[in-house]
Amino acid sequence: MVRINSLFLYQKYFKKIFDKRSIIGDTKIWTRFFETIKPIKHKGNSMTNFTETRNLIQNNKKNDLKRKATMTRKQRLKKQLSIYFDILTQEGSHVEISCAAMKTAEILYPSMVQDLKSICLFEIIHEENDDFNIFNLYLRDHETFMLTIQDCSINKIDSEIAKSAFRIFKDIDFDIDRPEDHSTLVAECYDSNTIVSDHLTDIMLLINPGDTYAYHLKGIIYSECDFSKAEKYLKQASESKMNPNMAQISCRVLGDLYLNNNHPIKATLQYEKCLQYGPVSELVINGLEKAKQIIDKIN
Repeated sequence: MVRINSLFLYQKYFKKIFDKRSIIGDTKIWTRFFETIKPIKHKGNSMTNFTETRNLIQNNKKNDLKRKATMTRKQRLKKQLSIYFDILTQEGSHVEISCAAMKTAEILYPSMVQDLKSICLFEIIHEENDDFNIFNLYLRDHETFMLTIQDCSINKIDSEIAKSAFRIFKDIDFDIDRPEDHSTLVAECYDSNTIVSDHLTDIMLLINPGDTYAYHLKGIIYSECDFSKAEKYLKQASESKMNPNMAQISCRVLGDLYLNNNHPIKATLQYEKCLQYGPVSELVINGLEKAKQIIDKIN
């Protein structure tokens, strides 16, 4: 996983191009945009392969199952791509998210891939600039977007900067089908961004609806800003029967949530529930002691 830091001299090369803050467009514009996009059709001569046709007939059931699986994945990827686009339109430039969108488009909408690759390289070179959202420009005005990309052509950039940009782009090893890659983004890049983290955990649940770690992460994400949501998600994670270790950890975090929000009795119940799973950390013991002390003072 590659996180982009202050890599290049944005002030030196391109500041004059971005004096004007971009206007955020309709965040759902991509839904209309998708309707106009058709996958690239490759022309060429084709000849019937009768052996292959016979095999297809003989293995019809097997191929039907494969086809259903493919369609299911494509349906999921469409929802996934819409979430990536929501992040990019609402929260601005994110190199890893742009890369994930590009990899998803390779499967769904090949005609978009080159533009999304250009966006990735643009974001690497110019950093993630809050004053200019290249993705919103792409959705709102494709002609201006193309002119902007041409004006900032990587061919005009210092060769060392260009080489670094391509190297970083190549090193972004992100698997759109792995929940773990999305959770890594939450932990390493967006732990302080509630909106992006919530979107990424939504994708984790698209990939695996029974992913208790996704609910655990959601609980942590909302623990500082929305008690009700944090409680809801941590309860879901703590009730997991498939992953006792995850359930125990979520019980402890839920206990901390209750303790920090003046619910010592509920906190005590969660800490005691942790003990039922086996050995616990000092965090559980300390939390339980604090909760009981508060209850004693109240009584």
